[in-house]
Amino acid sequence: FWNVGSGGDTEESTTITDYRADYRVDDAGALSVTETITVDFPTSDKHGVFRFFDRAASGLDTARVTPHDIAVTMDGRTVPYEVLEEQHGRITNLKIGDPDSYLSPGKHTYEISYAVDGVLLPHDGRAQFFWDVVPGGWLQPIDRAQITVSLPAATEPQRALRDQSHCASHKTSPEIIVTCSPEMLIR
Repeated sequence: FWNVGSGGDTEESTTITDYRADYRVDDAGALSVTETITVDFPTSDKHGVFRFFDRAASGLDTARVTPHDIAVTMDGRTVPYEVLEEQHGRITNLKIGDPDSYLSPGKHTYEISYAVDGVLLPHDGRAQFFWDVVPGGWLQPIDRAQITVSLPAATEPQRALRDQSHCASHKTSPEIIVTCSPEMLIR
């Protein structure tokens, strides 16, 4: 998907037609994530996708994002992947797909699940959860996205998104669900 660390901005032919992410934070600050991503491949010249994690966690001085307990499927079946470290360990790259075969054109749905420890950080006497839902480096357009965040206790989000003008959110304590239009998601 995302071409962070791949040597610069190149035109990406794929489109993310649907991006759904479910973030569940427990009392100890452990995050469990399931991302369901439908990608439209117009040609058969790709082996798979990449999922990059910027371990520096933009906006947080001391936090480090280290995904573990990773599982990946494509179209409901287990798919091979490699975990690569890039940029001197700053980027964790999941290289998803079979290097010996090309994907057929059309839509393919990836489910990527993982965990990250220590995501609740102290801030002004309370815990703060900060996460880049669509981090820099994603080159393809995203047609639709829905993000669900479940926190360990009822909360009022101070700022669900940097730009909420193209998003709708509603709260079902302790969940916050944010749905964004393409205008918000295209970088």
